[in-house]
Amino acid sequence: MIDAVSFRLPPRPQPIAITTALGASLTLIAHLAIGSPTVATSHASNPPLTREMMPAQNKTPGPSNAMAPTRTQAGSASTGSAGSRALVRVPVSDSWTATGLHLEQGDRVTIRAWGTIVVDKSTHAQTLGPGGAPPSGRGCEHLLLDEGAREGALVADVAPASSLAGAGFTVGTRWNGTTPMANTTASTGELFLGINHRHMACDRSGYDSWALRNDSSGAFTAEVTVSRRK
Repeated sequence: MIDAVSFRLPPRPQPIAITTALGASLTLIAHLAIGSPTVATSHASNPPLTREMMPAQNKTPGPSNAMAPTRTQAGSASTGSAGSRALVRVPVSDSWTATGLHLEQGDRVTIRAWGTIVVDKSTHAQTLGPGGAPPSGRGCEHLLLDEGAREGALVADVAPASSLAGAGFTVGTRWNGTTPMANTTASTGELFLGINHRHMACDRSGYDSWALRNDSSGAFTAEVTVSRRK
């Protein structure tokens, strides 16, 4: 049963209305035969909404996912597989960035890095690559306590959790080695990547997060490959 019918016809002879119990239905048929009426029906006569009729949705990662590493793994390093690979964004605004890769004794690690950062924007801005610049300032102010580590260079540490104790080693644009590595917090654990900025408190109680966010910008991208002996 059609709930409501309204008609809009071009100027032409009108059909004869037949007044019977089925008058509404017969008039509708007559109109369809001579013109193209506009038919308004109740929502019950509309076709149901299907998945194909829905607009496509572009799912973009949120801010938390933007900061997370994108991993393409041949296997899980924590389960004794042959190896794993991670592509990690390392922003200058953080102290350490987790790679999601767990290293064990004897793992062969290769790191390749690229990208640029800008540091000391409020004073004498410098644009640096993963190789960094010659050391400057007091060593205790840097992420690594190693006074020979280059300013703004890509650095790494192996630890059970992110640590501000000052341990770690310089990666630069390319590095490869086998665990255990020298000068790391632990011999096995998660691999962390960072930038050797100089905004640390010398007592290692924390770092100047405002300066990192406002006086520096940019990020490095690091490709990390881990090969494990079977």
